Amino acid sequence: MITTIYFAIEFHGRGDQMSGGTASDWALYQTGDGHHAFMSAADGQGRDLVRSYFASQDKAAAVGAAYRKRGGCVGAIPVAANERIDTGQIRWLVGNLHVGLSDEELSAELMLRGTNIPDRDMLAQMIAYGLAFHHANQALVRAFAL
Repeated sequence: MITTIYFAIEFHGRGDQMSGGTASDWALYQTGDGHHAFMSAADGQGRDLVRSYFASQDKAAAVGAAYRKRGGCVGAIPVAANERIDTGQIRWLVGNLHVGLSDEELSAELMLRGTNIPDRDMLAQMIAYGLAFHHANQALVRAFAL
């Protein structure tokens, strides 16, 4: 059962700023135009942006590397799905959709069903979780040559 999704973070600088260091670790946010950008939590929240969540560690690291801008080290950090997300219901829905659906089609379906969710961060996590489950279903189909 998949219960983990990921976000990308860019580690930059050395040492804690409270002790005179220069460390400044930024998360990857959705910019609203189909792109992403690394920024501090204060900047992301100030611009009312949502953190970028990914269905796999590899995808988070790859997208993070593509948007790295400060020359720091990019990593993928696991995030347990928000406890308010009904993962069982998402698994049921994704399991009843065609395994050949593209990621974009599945994301659109989950967005449509999540229109009543006011918390955009929770919706982004829900979509990442649905995609993770969808990818697991696709891997099973490939493994069993169905």
